[in-house]
Amino acid sequence: MKDRFNLEADIMSCWNVVDDLNLLYETIGNSPKYKDMPTDLKNEILNILLGMKSLYQIKFEHTLDTFEDLIKEKKLT
Repeated sequence: MKDRFNLEADIMSCWNVVDDLNLLYETIGNSPKYKDMPTDLKNEILNILLGMKSLYQIKFEHTLDTFEDLIKEKKLT
């Protein structure tokens, strides 16, 4: 039977998406493999990745805040 601790672990594992986006950002930004990519295209991709990272960070923080509120209000035991 799953409990709130399983839910918390599942929420925390979602944060891996943010780490993955950060890894892509750093790899594309710094790897010699992408040095010949047109600057405009590279900047566009990096901006998209940065935006996605920020969006998911906000969404996961909101989800964790909701989870914590439910625990405080004893609506989730």
